[in-house]
Amino acid sequence: MSMDNALTSAPPSAAAVTPLLTTRFLGRQFIYEQELVSTNRSALELAEAGCPAGLIVVAETQSGGRGRMTRSWFSPPGRNLYFSFVLRPSIEPAMVPQLALLAALSLRRALLEQCPSWPLKCKWPNDLWADGRKISGILCEMNCRDMKTSHVVVGIGVNVNVSREELPPELRDSAGSLCQLAGRALPRADILAAILNHFESDYNQWLADGGLTAFLDEWRSASVLDNCAVKVEQNGQLHQGVARGITPEGFLRLEQADGSIRTIHAGDVHVLR
Repeated sequence: MSMDNALTSAPPSAAAVTPLLTTRFLGRQFIYEQELVSTNRSALELAEAGCPAGLIVVAETQSGGRGRMTRSWFSPPGRNLYFSFVLRPSIEPAMVPQLALLAALSLRRALLEQCPSWPLKCKWPNDLWADGRKISGILCEMNCRDMKTSHVVVGIGVNVNVSREELPPELRDSAGSLCQLAGRALPRADILAAILNHFESDYNQWLADGGLTAFLDEWRSASVLDNCAVKVEQNGQLHQGVARGITPEGFLRLEQADGSIRTIHAGDVHVLR
């Protein structure tokens, strides 16, 4: 795999991505920057200023990329995808976490267009994994007014063309990339367009259905956790059991030792070996 090709391939700019879009609104307003502190931070500022739904912010690198629970996101320049887009759904705030699961499914389907044999799995609540390594993370942030959602920013980082050697030593056993799966550099603009195309279609169905019911079977087949013994860290408490899919609201179903089902709304999940 030539990493020189990764650097000289088309950047995920508006000029490269827009001609590939089939979306009605998502990605039709496009901001592309060489460097930002965080695409989520910039998108949130633009959303607060009144930008339209569908606006996307893309950066070649982030100096302060973020994941869940204030974790940092490794963001080397010219290798991967770092982007955030603004949504303005008329939904209750409690529904917003579902968007991370929806995005994970859309992302997985878009990436499988590149290679149907990739072993891509969704890890509740917001990650994409392959061969036991994290490939992508999703961070949703919202603003509410009068108990209604004003706007949501969906931020996604995808490790596309970063080699194992370029990853920090502490990430080499836990993080992977698409180029490591493919053995070659991949076109970031094509991948970004495919993600946006899939997500807009799924988002429209999710809004029409009012939940994840139509996606439950797909999640079950894509989940890296389903039917696995897991432990869940939640608000300082530890729960153990067997993961049994998700509810239509996006909550994890955890079967406990006595056969009862505990519903987990949020938390860190680890598969027990």
